[in-house]
Amino acid sequence: MASIKEKIIIVVLLISGMLLHVQGKNSGTLQEQDENTLFLTGPSSLLVQQAIAGPCLGLGAESNILSVFSVYWSIKEKNLSEDDQQKAWLYLYRYLQQAQSFDPWYWDTYRLTNGLLAYQESYQSKAVDILAQGAKARSWDWEMPFTAGFLAHDQLKDDVRAFHLMKLAINREGAPPMLVGLAARFLNKTATESDTVDFLRAMKKSLPKGYTQYIDKRIDELLHGGF
Repeated sequence: MASIKEKIIIVVLLISGMLLHVQGKNSGTLQEQDENTLFLTGPSSLLVQQAIAGPCLGLGAESNILSVFSVYWSIKEKNLSEDDQQKAWLYLYRYLQQAQSFDPWYWDTYRLTNGLLAYQESYQSKAVDILAQGAKARSWDWEMPFTAGFLAHDQLKDDVRAFHLMKLAINREGAPPMLVGLAARFLNKTATESDTVDFLRAMKKSLPKGYTQYIDKRIDELLHGGF
């Protein structure tokens, strides 16, 4: 049987989980005050979330990712004003940051950064920052730095940063040999539109349904408008 100390720990963990779940449902959403008025709430401070989560770092990360889904639903489904759009993307970015702070190994943080944040003009550099930090934490993962390098090349036009990140990727254990050639083509600007489209389509496979519209838009631009 569990000791009293173990029972107390279990209760604390359950309460923390419930509080974080409620926070994830209720924060970061557009809520109706009346028929025509909406207000947007952002994330509570990281210190507050850490105090609630205690040792439950995974729950802290998952709570923030729930809020990312909630904010994105508001962006997609609500007819937001320009100001509310800007607030929503800022809050979505902060939730991703906080999810990473709780659990830098959590894959959902990075796949949502790839699919959503990386294609918003004001957040492209911040998205690469999140992925680059993830590449440090996930030291076994070659996909993370390569994706960050691709975005630095494709979205930021920063081939110095792209070179550093892609070099990190191709030197990691398990990186496929074809990655070297692909990185070289991107950085020498000899990659074809087909190379880029193929890579974006591969990125899409890691995203949940309904979260690929910005990658789809970039693919459409490449197929019909070039680089």
